[in-house]
Amino acid sequence: MNNVTFVISDESVNSYGKVILTDGIDISQFERNPVMLYMHERATVVGRWENIRKEEKKLLADAVFDDSTPLGTQVKNQVEKGFLRSASGNFNIIEEKTIDGVDTITKSELFEVSIDDIPGNNNALRLDRKS
Repeated sequence: MNNVTFVISDESVNSYGKVILTDGIDISQFERNPVMLYMHERATVVGRWENIRKEEKKLLADAVFDDSTPLGTQVKNQVEKGFLRSASGNFNIIEEKTIDGVDTITKSELFEVSIDDIPGNNNALRLDRKS
């Protein structure tokens, strides 16, 4: 499987009732060690994230799976077959404001990104080639 691109975050209201502004996300620390976890569990490194970038108010990254481990192979296969289709970012909040009545995280730091079954952001999904 070639690298698969996921939306990590966009500026929609997430399941916590907040918006995370993409321009305010600091990815510099995460890029130094861009491990991919499974369901936010620190003991479950299943790959890494590459080509982390901001495009059209979205934070995107390409998944590279570690198929040298059984769990990495399992997650890769589940993504490949469409059973797992979402990613979930974990952010340290640096600054938050209310903008147009919505709690908005204006500055944050990307802490980790997992392959997840139910993301906090409903749009944090795998992009198909057509997308």
